[in-house]
Amino acid sequence: MLLGKYTQLLIAPVQLSVDYGSTVFGWKVNYHNPYVYIGLAAVAAWLVLMAISLRRRTWSIFFLLIALGLSYAMVGNIVSLIGTNLAERLMYMPSAYFLMIIAAYAARLRTAVLAPAVAFLVALGTLRTVTYARLWNDPLALYVDNLQHSPRSLKLYDLVREQYEQLGDGCRIVVIAGFKSTSMQRA
Repeated sequence: MLLGKYTQLLIAPVQLSVDYGSTVFGWKVNYHNPYVYIGLAAVAAWLVLMAISLRRRTWSIFFLLIALGLSYAMVGNIVSLIGTNLAERLMYMPSAYFLMIIAAYAARLRTAVLAPAVAFLVALGTLRTVTYARLWNDPLALYVDNLQHSPRSLKLYDLVREQYEQLGDGCRIVVIAGFKSTSMQRA
């Protein structure tokens, strides 16, 4: 599941979160979760690209694929348990190799195709950056938005509760995503 979520974040970082704790993903494989199949597709794509790079002897792509796999193995709890299930910040190094692979293949496209595609992707990225950065200026709005997408995150409930306490609304009942959490009243 983790590889599937990381793959989704690499391709389309639409919904980010400040917490991906153990209660968000769990510790058992849920075959109804689409991230399992996205992860399997990512492994299959990696193997196909490895075979193509070996067959064509494109050693730069081969090296980048190996580097992508090794760097992901370090952050994906494959080599050893690192104490973090998933964190976007851990994908910086693997994402660099991923982008170099994309760039190597994109460089083969004609400029008439590549330029509008890059402009469109930059515009999408800019839009997402602006809309998400606006949330970071209001911690309560950020935590509530994250909690609506990750209702199993205990840490996010605690962060929302802390924000309400700081606002002096310590006994307010928070109803988010169908769950109720009563924050503690200050003594």
